[in-house]
Amino acid sequence: MNISTAKIIQKTMRNGLRKFNLILNKMEEIKNRRIAPIPLEILWQNLFEGSPFENKYHNYLAIICTYSPKSKYGSLFCDYVGTRIRLQLLFSIEILQNIEYCHINPKKLLNNQKCSDQFKSENDDWICNVWIVGIVFKNNDENKGT
Repeated sequence: MNISTAKIIQKTMRNGLRKFNLILNKMEEIKNRRIAPIPLEILWQNLFEGSPFENKYHNYLAIICTYSPKSKYGSLFCDYVGTRIRLQLLFSIEILQNIEYCHINPKKLLNNQKCSDQFKSENDDWICNVWIVGIVFKNNDENKGT
C-alpha cells in the first residue's frame, strides 16, 4: 500500500464515520421523540453508498490512449498504459510538493470504444481508452464530495 491509497482509505473511513454518527444522532432524536419515527432501512440505506467518482474531487487529469482500429498492437499498448498508470502517478505526479495525493478511477471512462467528440483526434474512427484521475492539492479544502 502506498501513501495515496492510505489517504484515500482514511478519507473514506472518515466519511463513513460521519455518516454513521448522523445515523446515531437521528436514532437518538427518534428515541427522545424530538422527531417522528423513521424506518430503520431509510436511516441505514446511505451508509454504504459511495458518491460517483466524478463528484469526489475538484481537479482531474484525463489519461487518454488512442489507436487506429487498423493497428495490430493498439489495444495491447493501451492495456500496457493502464498497467503503468499507478506507478507513473507515484513517480511523476505525487512526488510534486503541492500534490497531496492522486486517485485513479478504477473504471475507465472509455474502454476500447470509439472516441467521443471531446477526445477525437484527426481521425474519426479511432478507438479510445480514457482513465480519470482525481487530484488533491495540499492546503486545499478538497472535500468536494463524500
